[in-house]
Amino acid sequence: MNSVSPQTTIEHDARQLSDGIPPLPLQHTDSSIKIKTIAHIAFVTLSSICAAALAVSITMAVIGVAVGMMTTAATVSAVALAMLLAAKAWQQWTPYLPSTLRIVANYIQSVVTAVFSILALGIIFPINLEKQDPKNLQECNPHQIPVLLIHGFCGSSNNWLYHRQRLLGAGYQNIFTINLGTIFQSVEQYTSLVRQKVADIRRITGMREIILVGHSMGGLVCRDYRYKHAEADQMHVRKIITVGAPLNGTYTAYLASWISAAAKEMEPSSPYVRQQQERAAADDRTDYVYIGTHVDSIVIPTSSALEGGARQARRAMLNATGHIEFLFSDATADLIIDELRDCIPILAQEEV
Repeated sequence: MNSVSPQTTIEHDARQLSDGIPPLPLQHTDSSIKIKTIAHIAFVTLSSICAAALAVSITMAVIGVAVGMMTTAATVSAVALAMLLAAKAWQQWTPYLPSTLRIVANYIQSVVTAVFSILALGIIFPINLEKQDPKNLQECNPHQIPVLLIHGFCGSSNNWLYHRQRLLGAGYQNIFTINLGTIFQSVEQYTSLVRQKVADIRRITGMREIILVGHSMGGLVCRDYRYKHAEADQMHVRKIITVGAPLNGTYTAYLASWISAAAKEMEPSSPYVRQQQERAAADDRTDYVYIGTHVDSIVIPTSSALEGGARQARRAMLNATGHIEFLFSDATADLIIDELRDCIPILAQEEV
């Protein structure tokens, strides 16, 4: 196992898993939306508010309200500065805390970053990322296996905005997304949409291989396509990467199972989950990568994200990245990019 510094907050899952396959080697920091970045965003935002308040206070000084405005500006500035200092202290000292306190610190960090993640999703909500998919062979790299990113429950293609940009920046061109629609469908119904999308990808790229990456419920959809349609479609699913997927079910599914067939299927040890586990165990053609987190508030128990049943699987467990934060996580993007590098050759500079 590679050595890691005290600053590194990803760790291997300590449990020995039944398939005996070593976990995914980890060399990245579990940064999610970096605390330092959050602090700087907050500092700049609140400082801007302070500057505006100060300007207004000067303007209004002639009518006697400057004192109150100056007090407000000073208070907001002090809060912003305190946030910055606290965040920097958090970043420096969290890795050195005792294990129990570090777990609490990781949960607190995940809550803070979850707020920013939800705000980010709200901002990008109108974006239909699927429209930015390659439309013809000229927009694709003929040497790269296409990758289809599949979002989770209540999500849409825009959930992959950050990861798509990271993948494009790393040199991967054949990146596709999909919109699965409303929550009132079953996993099989979502899979039928994926099947149509895969047919389009095959028509555009001319390739009979594909890599599927799924966040949350999207991980189950990836596997559903592999087991029910890939062979009939003469498509080889080279690799499936699941990110925070309830592979063995999740107790939070009960909250929506009364209105959603997919949620019903995601209940712990449901017949659907058991069937997927059996098929995964019998699948010797597909490589699997399971990425989970110790602070997942949606996949409960958190170990479910690693319990996919496949014999050929690698596992990575993050410490402080929450379920929604996966979508903006540096560590998760690094892991996905590393996995794609193993099976998607990028032309060397001298060959381009």
